[in-house]
Amino acid sequence: MENLSFFLTTLTTPYYLGSMLNTATLFVIASLGAIFCTKSGELNLGGEGQIYLGGFITAILLNAFSTLPAFFAILFSFLASMFFSGFLTLLSAILKKSKNTSFLLTSFIISAAIIPIIDGFIANRFNEGTLLATPFINERFRFPIIFPPSSLNISFFIAIVLMILIYLFFSKTKFGSQIEVYGISPEFAIYSGLNITKISFVSAFMSGALHGLTGAIAICGTYYTCHTSFAVGLGWNALSVAMIASNNPILTFPAAIFLAWILTSAERISMFNNANYDISSLIQAIILFIISIPFIANALKKKNKKSDVKAKII
Repeated sequence: MENLSFFLTTLTTPYYLGSMLNTATLFVIASLGAIFCTKSGELNLGGEGQIYLGGFITAILLNAFSTLPAFFAILFSFLASMFFSGFLTLLSAILKKSKNTSFLLTSFIISAAIIPIIDGFIANRFNEGTLLATPFINERFRFPIIFPPSSLNISFFIAIVLMILIYLFFSKTKFGSQIEVYGISPEFAIYSGLNITKISFVSAFMSGALHGLTGAIAICGTYYTCHTSFAVGLGWNALSVAMIASNNPILTFPAAIFLAWILTSAERISMFNNANYDISSLIQAIILFIISIPFIANALKKKNKKSDVKAKII
């Protein structure tokens, strides 16, 4: 029965069930950002920094616009968060285009560089007393909770709408199909006359923008302040969800619930058993390792095929 409780208690206790769904909500939105890059053949490893930047900008702007109507203040803050996080990712695409650098590497490096900068701003300019966090946002800007006592809020429905819209974008629009074609075969896309620069730049920007939106929603729906560790692991978990879902936007929802269920259960067990190490991080690392094996195998197959072709030509 003790073993079964690991699986069942999270689903049968309102607080843990709501917390699981709230975590899954953030996973869905961020994983949609990861999918935008993987659909175009790139891998965005800077999700954590982009989410952190989006949350930080939202917290700062909502505190600055405390007298504005809630709708306009939230809208402007969210758009600003999406723009700056999107631009952060766009830098990697620009560097690849102009300097032929690795998108994967630069996205990770830029993210790793922005995190301590934001930490410094929070610690020295925007902190709330002795806490390493920005001041709490006004209650007018906080999303209504729909499943107390958990923090599950209306962003749950926002995630579902975004998931459907992005699925329709890739399956029903011409530009969405072009992104997928470029991701599958860049050479074919080039010879077909597709604007690969536009595809690369838009995909990168949208990936960062959705990560920034994740951070903004986390501030308004869950944390109500930007503290220095709120985005830790979120970007990597989102990447895991995208891989589990095989880059299918519709499948991000069940994949996010599955991962959130495991992590929430692990955190609950860790808390009640006074574990002296982070079980959820260990499980996260194991899951990411397992689901990355097929991707590594496919990459090695492609590399071997290219080597065989070159050998035949020679």
